[in-house]
Amino acid sequence: MPSRPDISAAARALLALVSPDNAELVGRWAGALAHAGGIYVAMGESGRRAIARETIAFMVRLLRGETIADDQLARYVDPPPYRDQPIGDFVMAGMLVDRELRDYLRERAPTPDVAAEATTLIDPTMADAIARVVMLREEKRGATHLAGLLTEVLARSGSPREAFRRVAGHLADEFSADLVVVATVDEDSLTPFGASLPLEELGFHVGEPVARRDLDILDVLERDQLTRLSLSRDRGGVVARLAAAGYRKALLQPLLTQGGLVGVLALVYRSKAPARTRIREVLRRAVPILAAHLGLAREAGALRQAQAALGELFDVAPMMLCALDRFGRVVRTNQRFLEEMGLDHDVLHMPLAWLVHPDWLDRFTQHWERLRTGEPLEEARFDLITSHGERLAVACEAHWVAHEPGEASLCLMALSNVSVHVAHAAAQTKRIDELTAFAHHVAHDLKAPLRTIASFSELLLDDLPADARARAHAERVYAAAERGTTLVEGLLRFARGTSDEGASRPVPLGELLEGVRHELAAELEQRRGDIVVTADETPLLGQPVALSTLLTNLVGNAIRYTEGDAPRVEIAVRTTAPGWAALSVSDQGCGIPAEEQEKIFELFHRAHRDERGTGVGLAIVKRITAAHGGHVAVKSTPGLGSTFTVTLPTP
Repeated sequence: MPSRPDISAAARALLALVSPDNAELVGRWAGALAHAGGIYVAMGESGRRAIARETIAFMVRLLRGETIADDQLARYVDPPPYRDQPIGDFVMAGMLVDRELRDYLRERAPTPDVAAEATTLIDPTMADAIARVVMLREEKRGATHLAGLLTEVLARSGSPREAFRRVAGHLADEFSADLVVVATVDEDSLTPFGASLPLEELGFHVGEPVARRDLDILDVLERDQLTRLSLSRDRGGVVARLAAAGYRKALLQPLLTQGGLVGVLALVYRSKAPARTRIREVLRRAVPILAAHLGLAREAGALRQAQAALGELFDVAPMMLCALDRFGRVVRTNQRFLEEMGLDHDVLHMPLAWLVHPDWLDRFTQHWERLRTGEPLEEARFDLITSHGERLAVACEAHWVAHEPGEASLCLMALSNVSVHVAHAAAQTKRIDELTAFAHHVAHDLKAPLRTIASFSELLLDDLPADARARAHAERVYAAAERGTTLVEGLLRFARGTSDEGASRPVPLGELLEGVRHELAAELEQRRGDIVVTADETPLLGQPVALSTLLTNLVGNAIRYTEGDAPRVEIAVRTTAPGWAALSVSDQGCGIPAEEQEKIFELFHRAHRDERGTGVGLAIVKRITAAHGGHVAVKSTPGLGSTFTVTLPTP
C-alpha cells in the first residue's frame, strides 16, 4: 500500500482491502462490469470475475507507486474482445468500477475523513489508468491503419527496393523523421535497401554494403527492442557521417524473423526524437510486416517459394493454424484462424495466452509449460475467446520445429473447433446410423417370425414324448430360435443405445450411477452386487443418456463375468490432463485372454463362448466413446479381473 507520508495509517489499512484475494470486492467489481454491458456480458460471470481479479491486481501495483509499462496495459488493448469495443463502453465500465470501489471503501472506512483520504488516491489512479488504455487503443487504431498501408505498398510494388523506398517515405511522415532507412544486416555488413531521402550526400548508396567495421551500432540490434542512439562524430564510422550531416538522434528497431536478425529500421532526427512509447505501439504492427518482406527480398528464389507454399498450406488447411515463437507470441495464422476468432486482421506478436478465455488460462499455461520443455501436445483442450467475447472450444495439437540443428524456435499449433469436430464426427457416423436404422427395421421384422418359431417349437416339445426321435430336432429348432431372438434383441439395443439427441453438458458421476443402479437393479439384487466409487474428482462433459448407457454396459459386464456371489465393481473418475478425465470400471472377474482384448469392441464378438453376453454391449461403449471424442481401452488378466478405462472430455 502507499507509503507516502501524507497518507495516514488508517487510510493505508483501508486501501489494503483492495486486493485480488478479496472475494467480496472481486464480486462487486465483476458486478459493475456486468452493468457496463457489451463484451462483459458475453464473457459470463466467471469471465468477469477473472477480469476483476486481474484489474484489481493492476490497481494494487499502481497504488504502490509501481510503473505499469504500456506493454502490460496492452492486455486491455490487443485481445480480440477489446479491439472492437467502443471507447465509450470501456470508459463507462471504468467509471462504474471506480464508483463501486469508492462505495466499497466508504462502507468500510472507520470515518468519512479516512474514506475521503483513500479516495483522493483512488480517483486519480483510476482516471490515469483509463486514460492510458484509451490512448493506447487510439494508437492501436493508427497502427492498424499504418500496417495496412505498408502491407498494400509492399504487396503491389513490382520492385522490392522501390517498395521499401516508398515504405521509408510513409514512415518518415508517420513519425516526423528527417530520414528513414531500411537496411538488411548480414554477418559482416549492412546494406541500405530503401530510404526516404537520397543517401548519396552521406556517402552511401542503396544496394551497396557497408562493412561491419564501420558499424559500431550493430551490437544494439541483438536485442528485440527499440533503441535510442545519440549521434556523435566521436563514434566514427556511419554514426560520425550522420552527425557530420547534422543528425543528432536515431531510433533503431531490429527487424527479426524466425531466422534471426534480417535488417534494421532507422528513424533519424536532426533535433529531438519523439518518445519511444508513442512509436513502439505503431511499430509493433509494422515491424513484423517489414521483417517478413525484407527477409523475402533478401532470400528471394527458393525462400520466397517456400514461404508462398507455407502460406498456401496455412490458408487451405481445414483447421485453425498458428505459429508461435519461443515466447508464446503469434507469428503467423491462417485465414481459418481469423474467421473462427471473428477477426478481420492478424494478431501478429500477440501472446496466444491473451486469446484464451479467462476460465481456461491456468490450463493453457500448463499446456505451454509442457511445450516449453519440448514435449509435444496431443489431445489438449482449452477455450479461446472470440472478438465478440464468446467461448470457442478447441482441441489442440502442437510441436516445435527446429530452425537450426538442435534449436527449436517455432511452435506449430493446429486447433480444431470442437463443435466443427463434433459435426464432422456426426457426418462420419451418419452412414453408420443409416445402416443401424436399416438393421433396426430388419431386426424388428425378424422378431415376429422368430417368436413364432420358438412358440411352435415349444408346443412340439410339450406334445412329443421324451423318447421320440423328432424331439431332438425340435429342441435344436427351439434353441436356434432363442439364440436368434437374443441376437436380434442385442442388435435393437445397439441401435437404441448409441443414439442420444440430448445436448452435451457437465454430468457428475453420481447422476450416472443413479441410472446404472436403476437399470441393473434386478441383477444387483439377485447377485448381491456392490458398486464402490473409489475416486470422483470432476464431472464429465457429454450427453447424459449416452454416458449412462456406456456406464451401464460396463458395470453390467463386470457383474455378469464375475463368478460367485456379491461381485464388487469399482468405479473412478480421475483427471488425466487439462480438459480430459478417465472413467474406469474394475472387477475381479474371469478376465479376458490377451488375444481377445483387441476384438471385444467389435459388434457381436464375444471373448467367452457362453450364454452370458451377446457381443453388443462393448460395441455400444466404443461407439458412444468415439462420439464424445474419447477412446476406450482395457487391461485384463485372466482369472484376476479387468479394468476398462474410457477417456472423456471435462468442462
